[in-house]
Amino acid sequence: MLILGLESSAKAASAAVTKDGALLGQSFQCSGLTHSRTLLPMAEDLLNNLGLRLSDLDAVAVAQGPGSFTGVRIGVATVKGLCWGADKPAIGVSSLEAMAWNGLCAPAERLVCCAMDARRNQIYNALFACANGSVRVYTGLMDAMTDDELLGVIGHEMGHVALHHTRKQMQKQMLTSATLAGLASTSEKVAVLTDSQLGALGEVILNAKFSRDMETEADDYGYNYLCEASKNPWAMVQSFEKMEKLSGSAGQTGGIMNLFSSHPDTQKRIEHISQRCLNDGYKRP
Repeated sequence: MLILGLESSAKAASAAVTKDGALLGQSFQCSGLTHSRTLLPMAEDLLNNLGLRLSDLDAVAVAQGPGSFTGVRIGVATVKGLCWGADKPAIGVSSLEAMAWNGLCAPAERLVCCAMDARRNQIYNALFACANGSVRVYTGLMDAMTDDELLGVIGHEMGHVALHHTRKQMQKQMLTSATLAGLASTSEKVAVLTDSQLGALGEVILNAKFSRDMETEADDYGYNYLCEASKNPWAMVQSFEKMEKLSGSAGQTGGIMNLFSSHPDTQKRIEHISQRCLNDGYKRP
């Protein structure tokens, strides 16, 4: 797949072309000029130098933030215009998520924190769990879950890293999943997850091949993570219930009964965390 990527969410602007994951060429500019003057000429020069035309591309990707509000608007508007005219799919990519892929060179089982200057003494930041070198991010769940429910999922994933659960099988499953390969964009849609894809993503997460003990340990880590963040840990129970519902409603083969063939099933995980909530005196919202 031939993809042109544009970045304008920060002070510098850049463009790159990749083919099947391999970098063919890139251009970078930090001249102080507005991106509205530099981005399109940069992309045009890059394509010309590579002997390519816009019609040769399979898709165009753009940084969708966080970052400079004006810069993000310029980048997104530019890509939407290019894709509309050339009838190509547009792919929105989180600026922080893109930065996180540099964590692939970090030692195994480490956390990667990405940060960008947000001005006024503030920063944009995100924490990614990189178990065995895999960047594991689940941006699609953000639209399906509340902030606290998502925090519980993140806490669970952080648990696998913090507790040194090496994950070669998870890496293989995540990287080879046909579902995840299609998450970025679908025909005639811009970075939109279908119900089927979202349900499948929930199932991939729930069906990770950890041992029973590892899953329970990670669940407990996520529970403690929510408590330490002064959040109601019932959110973790609700996140499990929501993923279970998504998996079933999306028509996944076998449904929830086939999840965790070698692990605690979802209902037992729900019961385990629910009992901890009751024992610790938390009320369900």
